[in-house]
Amino acid sequence: MKRYGLRFARRPAGKTVLVALGVAMLSAGPAAYSQSTQVKVAPKTAATTKPVVQVHELLRFDPVTRQWRRLPVPTGSSSAVAGGASGRNVVRATSGAVVSVVPNEIGLYLLRWTENSTLHESEVFIGPVTCNDLMMDPAPAGMIAACVPASSQGMAMFIPVPPPLRDH
Repeated sequence: MKRYGLRFARRPAGKTVLVALGVAMLSAGPAAYSQSTQVKVAPKTAATTKPVVQVHELLRFDPVTRQWRRLPVPTGSSSAVAGGASGRNVVRATSGAVVSVVPNEIGLYLLRWTENSTLHESEVFIGPVTCNDLMMDPAPAGMIAACVPASSQGMAMFIPVPPPLRDH
């Protein structure tokens, strides 16, 4: 045992930990002792595989018509955009890889993509000022509360639920 390890065992907190460990081992029974020394290591291939990201759909909310419009799917996927890309219009996957760069035009966007066959979506707010809080009543059926950007401010309002994903 290391020198500082002995000092830990002499302190009241160290004694409490050692007593709790002893009680746990005794209550587990002798069959648990051989199990406690085995360590299972996950294969490295699972952690080192590159995520498969595919963008399926980009929508933009039009505040004038109060409808979602489908836009052409951005070409900037994780393979085409440098990993160091940053900004509010950059959408990242759960793995940290860049999924896409949304247009810089002011608006509320919805990006849908799959990462390793799991569907994800993210709202992207592009505008000068966001809403601080969306303290609103519960949304009516078929609507969601959102902050919709304008040229000088963000407006909290109820907007239609985005349409379902087209077949991909």
